[in-house]
Amino acid sequence: MKITLALVAAASFAATLSAQTPIQVTSATNVTIGGLLAVGIKNSTISPASGNNITETYLGDNTSRLTIMSTSSMGDGWNVLFRLGCRFEPTYGPGTTLLPGISALNSATTSTYGGLAEDDTWGGISSPYGTVTFGKSTLYITDSVDMSYLGVPSAGEAYRIWDANGLAVFNILDNVNEGAGTNQTLGITRSQGVLQYISPKFSDFQVQVAWSKNPYGSALQYSPFSKSPTTGPGGSSFENGDTIYAKGQYNKGPLSAFVSLLNIKAQGGATAGTQDEQAWRAGVSWKQNGFKVGVVADHSAFKVSESGSSIGRTAFMVPVSYNWDKHGVYATYSVAGNSSTGSTTMNNTGASQINLVYDYALTSRAFIGLFYAGITNKSAGTYGPFLSGTNLGPSSNNVVFDLAPGSNWHQIGINMNYWF
Repeated sequence: MKITLALVAAASFAATLSAQTPIQVTSATNVTIGGLLAVGIKNSTISPASGNNITETYLGDNTSRLTIMSTSSMGDGWNVLFRLGCRFEPTYGPGTTLLPGISALNSATTSTYGGLAEDDTWGGISSPYGTVTFGKSTLYITDSVDMSYLGVPSAGEAYRIWDANGLAVFNILDNVNEGAGTNQTLGITRSQGVLQYISPKFSDFQVQVAWSKNPYGSALQYSPFSKSPTTGPGGSSFENGDTIYAKGQYNKGPLSAFVSLLNIKAQGGATAGTQDEQAWRAGVSWKQNGFKVGVVADHSAFKVSESGSSIGRTAFMVPVSYNWDKHGVYATYSVAGNSSTGSTTMNNTGASQINLVYDYALTSRAFIGLFYAGITNKSAGTYGPFLSGTNLGPSSNNVVFDLAPGSNWHQIGINMNYWF
């Protein structure tokens, strides 16, 4: 029996496992183990509107994870699939309090943000006609993360050192400033109760579609056939609500392009935590002789109450990179425009981010690099780093989800990633 550790691209279902010999459990079943160990030492500075800078230095996790995949052949190209994605914290104990003294998270520990099946976890069937899965999957929020170094090319950010709370896709593209703070697309996490289909490739073109009754939680949690309330906090029936996602992607030679669509109708009605949202994202990139340039656009609009109007914005990201030998340099500029509600513009609610990266390939699967990320908010902008308020992001600023309006955030880090 041969045991090998395979490459897993954990941030996207479309990432393929390496073609190595897996663990053979039975004559018809194979199990492949892989994952990501990602750690970094970082210095973060927050400059509030008051001008009182707050700085902290820490060693933190960059979303390390362990993935177990199983395939069982039915013959003629048909297979039964299983994936178990687990998050683990390599730098702190499982019961470590994230933010002592901050009331919003003073009872949360590192265990709250990791554990068994915390990452994409599903079962399914693959065939010559495509793959169907059912379970918990990442939809839309990572569509502009380029993982070409793992065999998953697309337009967007391509940093091989993976600093989660410094990536502009999470900080800018997945957020909309709605005045008091930012609304996060799908909570910037895995969607629940997802039925998904991924087509085979047709002349380098591939389609992905998915549906969930409620990506934020269990479907029909308050059934109209029980004694529980028949309407949700948004005032609508719990039977109402659906989320539809679709993506088309083309990759051939130096050209990569994609278009994604997302329509969320919140189960039980739009509330402060589960808003209706309509969004689209599109990107294109060209890579040749080590150089890559691309552009990604995202338009997202949230309906912040059942009877209110939508608040939306358009954001852009422009990545440029150059790779040679074992080296890589990357620069990305991202900008979120002012939010608007109807025909009314919410002035000075936008933000920009710049990322500058150098990394070095220790092996074909292990990278170490220097990473700079900086967010500059307009006077009413509230865009902040992903996972702010946890051990992954700035904590001492006493802000859990968003920076104070007009505040800025800067981070420099040395990070190591090992895809095993």
